[in-house]
Amino acid sequence: MDLVVKITGDVIDSNFDDYRNQWNRALQDVNLNPATDNEFADAKEFVKTCQSAEDAIGQAMEKALSNTSDIKTLFDGMSSISAKIKEVRLSLNKTIQEEESSRKKRVVASAIKMVADFIEQREKEQPYLAGHFTVTTEDFVPAIKGKRSIEKIKTAVFDHARFLISTIGDIAQECRLNFERINMAMESDSSYRSLFPDIKELVTKPGGEVLLTIDARILKFKAEAEKNLRIEAEKKASLTHEREPVPVSELVRKGGAVPGAPLYHLQNQGGSPEVRGETVVSNLPPDLPVERSVPKSHFIMTVTFLGEHESVVDIAKKIDREVSAYPEVQSIVLKKN
Repeated sequence: MDLVVKITGDVIDSNFDDYRNQWNRALQDVNLNPATDNEFADAKEFVKTCQSAEDAIGQAMEKALSNTSDIKTLFDGMSSISAKIKEVRLSLNKTIQEEESSRKKRVVASAIKMVADFIEQREKEQPYLAGHFTVTTEDFVPAIKGKRSIEKIKTAVFDHARFLISTIGDIAQECRLNFERINMAMESDSSYRSLFPDIKELVTKPGGEVLLTIDARILKFKAEAEKNLRIEAEKKASLTHEREPVPVSELVRKGGAVPGAPLYHLQNQGGSPEVRGETVVSNLPPDLPVERSVPKSHFIMTVTFLGEHESVVDIAKKIDREVSAYPEVQSIVLKKN
């Protein structure tokens, strides 16, 4: 129902127009920035005058309305019902806003779960992706901005969820290819496995960058390995150069051992050899000239090798490294028969 109000009435007597004009002139002439004591005193008096005028206007309005009791009653009733209407409106509007917010949150939560489930499945299939993908409410703020109806919000939110799933799927596939590239490199040589401790982070890089990284690390590894081999070979060559052969007879004459003496074959110089498998053990020949006394327990062990020169030398060097640690060893000599 529409509200209808009709009022008729005339003002019988009023000097309000003159009163209003007087006050307009007074308000225009008032000094709003007093500085001296007199100006402040005048300002205080004007404030009192203003308060009196405000009270007088209010009293005049009340008196005028009291002379029209029907109009006053009507206005009071209208104000009362208007207040009740406003109270109900605000309460109901609050309930509506809370429910819309709750529905919006439920829709977003459902979409987040859909994306999170997809991420969890990818992480089960590709463990190296753990913690790489996340989804939060903030991801959906742009999608629901400006949307009023719950249906429009649902459509926008789930469209965005499907977009996120598609994007994550594409990235996961690229990560899978990168993982296979790295794994293939590691399987090609077991020593390459130590080159990729950061595989979890590396798989998330662009494919081209991953390929360049794999090649660069393998090349660096090979270069370092070759450098180490070269240094080791130089060390061995230096040691071999420093070790000059010392004939056993000369060693026995001088007495004492030569640490790490080079390998040479020792010819049998008499005595009664005793054959034990591949090893011939004999006492020192009694006619061997000796400048210092040699213990009777001193023995010479001859190991006979058969094979190509290179392989025999390699074997002899290995034996040399093993027995040179013993101080009892006086000399080891390799000589071709």
